[in-house]
Amino acid sequence: MLYFSEKRALRGASAVVGTASNEGSAKSFREECRTIPTIYTFGPFHLDVQGETLSRDTKPVALGYRAVALLRMLVDGAGATVAKDALIKAAWPDVAVEDSNLRVQIAALRRALGEVSGGESWIVTLPRRGYRFVGPPVRTLVTGRR
Repeated sequence: MLYFSEKRALRGASAVVGTASNEGSAKSFREECRTIPTIYTFGPFHLDVQGETLSRDTKPVALGYRAVALLRMLVDGAGATVAKDALIKAAWPDVAVEDSNLRVQIAALRRALGEVSGGESWIVTLPRRGYRFVGPPVRTLVTGRR
């Protein structure tokens, strides 16, 4: 569990090893999503960062905004370890939550990705460290809309 004083100490820490684009607060994450419309595609899935939605082919997948924020962090750092603290910070900004909250959202993501054969194994747990997205190659599409 992260307590308020620990969260304050983490504010300047890098969110993903080797990926500078995930640094900063969840607020800047949301602002970045609004200023640079991006869609990540992997397998049959499309993650619309600006719209905070996940779809399979053209059908929306039912996920809450916290799960979408977590998936965005994982997909953005595909292949790299994303620290548990960074994921918690992105999905629950300025709120103290326990690791169990993160595990519930990761389980929801695995169920959603499990609609595709093998999709539930695209998110790997790294005990006591974090998670890693190991799914199909991720393509990033920057759209012209604002």
